[in-house]
Amino acid sequence: MRGKKQIACLLSLLFIVSAITVIPKLSASGQAGAADDPSAHYFYDQLPEAAKPFYSAMEQMNQKGIFKTGTDSYELTGKNNLISQETAAAYMGGNGNILALYGAARDAFYMDHPDIFYVDFSNLTVRVTSDKNSKYHVTLGAGRTQNYYTKGFSNQDDVESALKEFNAVVEQLVAEASALTDEEGKYRTAEQVKYVHDYLTQHTSYRLENECTKGNEGFIRTAYGSLVRHEGVCEAYTRAMKTVLDRMNIPCIMVQGTYQHSEDVFELHIWNYVKIDGQWYVVDATMDDPISKNPSASGIDGYESTEYLLAGETKMNEHHMPSGVLSEAKYEFRYPLLSYDDFGESFQS
Repeated sequence: MRGKKQIACLLSLLFIVSAITVIPKLSASGQAGAADDPSAHYFYDQLPEAAKPFYSAMEQMNQKGIFKTGTDSYELTGKNNLISQETAAAYMGGNGNILALYGAARDAFYMDHPDIFYVDFSNLTVRVTSDKNSKYHVTLGAGRTQNYYTKGFSNQDDVESALKEFNAVVEQLVAEASALTDEEGKYRTAEQVKYVHDYLTQHTSYRLENECTKGNEGFIRTAYGSLVRHEGVCEAYTRAMKTVLDRMNIPCIMVQGTYQHSEDVFELHIWNYVKIDGQWYVVDATMDDPISKNPSASGIDGYESTEYLLAGETKMNEHHMPSGVLSEAKYEFRYPLLSYDDFGESFQS
């Protein structure tokens, strides 16, 4: 690998599951992936049935614009009918393993939805309450924090403004990549992936919190950080890649694990798998965008490569070690099998 860098992903969800808040009973007085892209819900499809209501609630919060408020909650019981009173009662009584189920659902949702950059999912909390009529309520909301915004957002107007910028960049990239024409000896889908990969490596500077432009600290793990603020760690590159490819209906998932720099140096890392012509390949834009010793004033660092553009299992096994356990929820997800070989020598530098 050229231009070795340290990777401090520290994924936004590394993913400490919020403590459940159980409130005693009161007294008597008292923006997705495309619908036809199966990878858009790749992690959802692996969840146990009991965890899926929590994922569905987050899906509704996204679709209804609730997440944009940063504070509004969503009830899974009652009229929304995602969780029954019987199940809620079990959760209230300490049965049902709600923390593990919710944690698995939150991990899956976070991996499936890279474009929701304005929510800090570690601040989204599940709560179980009961009322004076002995009805149970299971809700998702801010819980113990003032809001569940990503650092850098304070109100819905901030979110709407950022979304306008973000979607403009994504739509431009989708249009430009989609406009690529078939060329003899080249595979169009692979060329489209390469176009997005090259854009990210050429327009994003790898930066840690203590190195980034003031005001970007909260964004460096988001697709917004990469595509709009042009700074980020591995998670920003990876989430940006999936965001764009999702909208192009090119199957793409995020993969969490470690990168081995040397015999005894391992760093948390996250990268993409992309499916082309029935085979899965590695795309690691972060490792293809090493930091130069003398970053230019423009913020584009140079030394970009295509070493990990549509690489196969043989190449990945040199340094990448995936882990399906994404958080303290301990639920283990599975990743697809990779092609043994790289997609094509034309993509390797």
